Amino acid sequence: MECRAARIVKEYGEREQSPERHLKEKDRRRAAYHRFYTDMTWGHAQNYHICLDSGTLGINTCVEILSRLYHKEAIQA
Repeated sequence: MECRAARIVKEYGEREQSPERHLKEKDRRRAAYHRFYTDMTWGHAQNYHICLDSGTLGINTCVEILSRLYHKEAIQA
C-alpha cells in the first residue's frame, strides 16, 4: 500500500491527506465492478493469467516482460 500511495502522489499529483484512503475506495469500486461483470472475486490469483508486482519490479520491467510474452505468443500463433 505504501508503494502504491507514493506512486499516485508522484505520478498523478494526488495531494490528498490520505492517499491510502483514496486507494482503498478505488479498490473497493474496482472489486465491485469486477464481481458484477465477471462473477469472480477480485484479487484471487486463479482468476489471472499473469500477475506482476510493479512496485517491486518497476513499470518499465513489467512492460518489458509483457511485451516479450506478447511477442512470443504472436510468433507461435
